Amino acid sequence: MGNKPVMSHDPLAELGEDILGDVSQVPAEAKAGDTGPGSAVETQVVTLPEVLTIAEVAECYERLLERLQQGGEIVIDGSPVEQIDGAGLQLLAAFVREGAESVGRVSWTGCSEALREGARTLGLVTALGLA
Repeated sequence: MGNKPVMSHDPLAELGEDILGDVSQVPAEAKAGDTGPGSAVETQVVTLPEVLTIAEVAECYERLLERLQQGGEIVIDGSPVEQIDGAGLQLLAAFVREGAESVGRVSWTGCSEALREGARTLGLVTALGLA
């Protein structure tokens, strides 16, 4: 069998580093409602589910969309994630990009090893702001 590519294009190519805005890691002790100096909008932590695979993407998408519409700083807790696939990682990459574009700041308060390894495998560590 030859080295024929599975896909003729890279569906994640548009997730370049320059479109991420201000994406940063926050300390694990950050809490929901922590707004920091000068912030007028309450911060709400989005806690990811233990399993984020293609079967859960639609439900998680709805939750993430609601969070985007609320505005304010976006903080993601990825520490519960035990299983994640390409669909789940693509959803998170799109959410981080949209969050950075709409509110200018997306941060993480926790990241499980499964999430970090999945992001590393697909080359999404930087796009997710996990670097």
